[in-house]
Amino acid sequence: MNSGVFRFGLVPFTVLAPAYMGIFTSSREIIEIGTQFLHAQAWAVPIMAVQVTLMNTYQATGQAFRAMLVSLGRQCLFYLPYLYLFNRLWGLTGLLHVQMASDLSTTLLSVLIGIQMIKGLYGRQKQEKVG
Repeated sequence: MNSGVFRFGLVPFTVLAPAYMGIFTSSREIIEIGTQFLHAQAWAVPIMAVQVTLMNTYQATGQAFRAMLVSLGRQCLFYLPYLYLFNRLWGLTGLLHVQMASDLSTTLLSVLIGIQMIKGLYGRQKQEKVG
């Protein structure tokens, strides 16, 4: 991924975060906390792209169970346990990173359950080129 595009994509979540938060409140403390949340969320966005692409690929290729696993993974399998765990371990700082950890874990799960399918598609492609 082009690092310039990556940085530009994070601008709304990083540079403009205080301004966005200021639209909804004038409380300095809320703006600071909201800005921290947006900064943490910014790093989940690129990871989510891989996750959503793989989930859609599973749906498009008729692999409903894999698609469902990825879809449920984000909110049920990872998010809820991480929400509890991170809050217990690190309080508000932990809550800032729950979504990032959940998306990272779900993306890893998506890739791991898709390796076999990707290998199969690659093998089929090689056979078509030869034949």
